[in-house]
Amino acid sequence: MEYIVKIHRETLKQIIDFSNQNSLLECGGYLIGQKRKNENQTIFIITAAFLDQNQGTQNRYHFFDFTRKSIEEYCQKHLKNSKVIGNFHSHGEYPAIFSREDKIMEEKSPEEFCHLIYSPKYQELNGEVHVIGNKTEKPRITFFGKNIEVNHHISRK
Repeated sequence: MEYIVKIHRETLKQIIDFSNQNSLLECGGYLIGQKRKNENQTIFIITAAFLDQNQGTQNRYHFFDFTRKSIEEYCQKHLKNSKVIGNFHSHGEYPAIFSREDKIMEEKSPEEFCHLIYSPKYQELNGEVHVIGNKTEKPRITFFGKNIEVNHHISRK
C-alpha cells in the first residue's frame, strides 16, 4: 500500500507561520480534509489545519482528545466532505524526526491517521501514517494549490 499526503500550499504556509510565531516552543493542531483509498493507495488530501493556541514546551506538545472531538463535531456540522485526518506539531529547535514520544502518540491515534512534524529551525517537514498497532509508513508528501513562497525541506528520515 502506498501512502500519499497532498497538502494545500496555503495550509502548509499557515502551519509554517504558526510554528514560527514562537519557534523555540512546540505547537500543533489537527489536519482537516479527505482520505481517499483504493486497492493500491491511501491519499490524505489536507485542505485546512486547526491551529491549537495552546503552546507546548521546548521539547513537548500535548494533543487533547477533547479538542479533536470538538473539531470532528465542527467538521460534521459545517464541512460535510471533510474530517480530521491527522495532526501536526512543530519541533522548535530540533529536526523534524519522529521521537520515541511521537511514536507513542502515533500508536494511540486511529488507524490510517496522518502525522506531520515541521521544524522551524531546519525548515523540514516530515510525515508518517499510523497504519495499525505500532506500524507506521512513510508517505510521499506533495503539494497542490496556488503557488506561494514557502521555504521547506521534506525529510525522508
